[in-house]
Parts: sequence; structure tokens; C-alpha cells
Amino acid sequence: MKENSKKSIKIVPIILAVVILIGAIVGIREYLYLQNHVDTDDAQVDGDISPVVSRVGGYVDTILFEDNQHVEKGQVLVKLDQRDYQIKLEQALAAQKGARAGIDVPESQINTTSASSATARSNAVSAKVRL
Repeated sequence: MKENSKKSIKIVPIILAVVILIGAIVGIREYLYLQNHVDTDDAQVDGDISPVVSRVGGYVDTILFEDNQHVEKGQVLVKLDQRDYQIKLEQALAAQKGARAGIDVPESQINTTSASSATARSNAVSAKVRL
């Protein structure tokens, strides 16, 4: 029985050393990992943020990509609702048409004035002839 107790006495320190060694390895790996990573309980996820700037603003009509999909530079990501821009275009065309009509009025007045001055000149010439 003494031999059994001697063997168990020698095995216990070996098992204890192995457990301490495994604990030290796990502890060092965990320490090194936590030096480079932040652990919080507010459910935030590490990720890259890439700002997306549109050339014009508006309401989104169609989305042409999926979440976490790789996209290329220049790729169309969303299509905007065109109704607002169509209305603005029609208003601009109507304003342009109105401006052209406004230009035509002074031109016709110039033509009328020119004709009136030509008539007045011919009346002046005829008056001189009568004298």
C-alpha cells in the first residue's frame, strides 16, 4: 500500500503542474487578445465605416445592393424618386418659355417703333415737299 501512496503522491504534483501550465497558457493568450480588442456589453460591432456622399438629395426609390455586399467605385447603389426633379424641370422649362415670350414683346415693340418712325420720316418728307 505504501507503493500506491508513493505513486499517488508523485502523480498529484504532475497533474497540478499540467493544470497550472494549461491555465498559464490560456491566461497569457487571453491577456494578449484583450490587449488588442475592446470588449463591451453595449452590442457594438467592429467594422469599417465608409461615408457615402450623394450628388443630389431626394427620396430613395430603389436600393440596388444587399447588406455587406462588395461594391465597386462608381457603381449605382440607389435610385432616387424622380418626380420632384421632373416637376422642377417642367417649372424651369415653363420659366424659360415665359422669358422667351417676354423677349418677343420688346422686340415687337421695337419693330412697331421702327415702323412708326419710318412713317413719321415719310410724313416729314411729304410735308417738306408740300411747302
